[in-house]
Amino acid sequence: MSPGDNKLGDSRLSGGGDQKKFDLLDEMSIKYTLNQEEVIQNLIPEVRKKWGAFKAMVRNASISIPHLESTFATLPTDEHYASELVLLARTGDGKVETKTGSWVSEAMLKLKDFSMLMAMKNSIPAILRLRSTALASLFKDGDTENDTLFTQLSSLEKKLQSEWEKHTLKSLSMLIGPVKRELGTQLTPVQLRFLTLLGAEVNDPMTAWLIKQKHQGQFNQWRQFATDSC
Repeated sequence: MSPGDNKLGDSRLSGGGDQKKFDLLDEMSIKYTLNQEEVIQNLIPEVRKKWGAFKAMVRNASISIPHLESTFATLPTDEHYASELVLLARTGDGKVETKTGSWVSEAMLKLKDFSMLMAMKNSIPAILRLRSTALASLFKDGDTENDTLFTQLSSLEKKLQSEWEKHTLKSLSMLIGPVKRELGTQLTPVQLRFLTLLGAEVNDPMTAWLIKQKHQGQFNQWRQFATDSC
């Protein structure tokens, strides 16, 4: 960085609060090393403040679905959801608590519903694509109106797209209700993940190959060969 750049950075950072300075540093892509005093006086209090606010939103279920999508949904499993929730409950007030509070159990049930919705949101487009392309030959031409599951998934996809950003953890039941009522246990989480992978465009050659396998015994032999070769 040239001296001129330093002057520019200094002039822009001289006014405003600490948050504005951090925002400007990020915007300008400037590498800035915090000293010990800045970490203790500025960074740690800011992190505690945001962590506490995050706990409050989860506790009162006011956190929006898009916010959940950018936080909890980045974790791989429901077990990780639970671990993070317990950590949040015990440290969200700026000190380590030995108990989590009675609200955690209810919050976890809602987060599990959110996890199911995320799985459906990610899987439905792939499943519908799979049904309309690779699997279309297994059904009558254009006969999707009589395909109950296809109709339910299409309707659910539209509902999720139109209402996704309107809801919070508290109002999540308005979205999860139709899923449980209409689909029930027709598709397990494992089946959803499998169909999502299978429906991806990059896997079209594999899907076409699978459809051509007419004999279960021969397919099992190929599968065993592939497993042994790994």
